[in-house]
Amino acid sequence: MIAAMALWALLSAGGQSLHFYIYGSHSCSHCVMLETELRSKFPDSAITFYPVEDTANWGNFLKLRHKTGIPVIPMTAIFLNDTLRVVRGASFAVEDVLPFVKLAQDSGCMVILWSKAELLRDTTEIKSLQSLFLTGRTGQQTGTHRR
Repeated sequence: MIAAMALWALLSAGGQSLHFYIYGSHSCSHCVMLETELRSKFPDSAITFYPVEDTANWGNFLKLRHKTGIPVIPMTAIFLNDTLRVVRGASFAVEDVLPFVKLAQDSGCMVILWSKAELLRDTTEIKSLQSLFLTGRTGQQTGTHRR
């Protein structure tokens, strides 16, 4: 926790910011665990949770699943300074993922973390993924889906 808080302080002092966008479900123990861990280490303003029970969010998740190859929730995007840097499937320790954020920033790309680390340099594809993570709905559930 200290490492994440120290990183947050360092980024904030340097005028940089992290934001976590999570597609998940509050009935999924891994999703709840990840959201709880992130909220214990970062301000609420740095975390956005999109419940996949919402029909529009489910549609976005399916598109993300197709584009990234990540078939599970939680699916989390980590943005650094409003730029998508990492997409990670499943729950994770923040400290284990932050080095990939730095790698992506230093390389001018983004990283998909699932069964392996994959660098993505196609700016059109990155913008497409970024758009899907920025257009989810955080409000009331408006529909249901079946897996």
